[in-house]
Amino acid sequence: MRLIVAAPLVAVIGFAGLALTESARQTARASDLQVRTKVGAEAGDLAYRLQRERIAAADLLTYARPEQ
Repeated sequence: MRLIVAAPLVAVIGFAGLALTESARQTARASDLQVRTKVGAEAGDLAYRLQRERIAAADLLTYARPEQ
């Protein structure tokens, strides 16, 4: 009688453990994705600022007044 109860209980506990493991993996992937998204946004902002600096430097060099 105990075996009839124990076998399904062990199976349920095993499947619950597998489900928790997969949930933990998905949570870790979501966290990694969040970090990568933030880094990507910061890299885009940096590229934008560098391009603005390049434009300003090009304007300064191109349209500089000749020394008198």
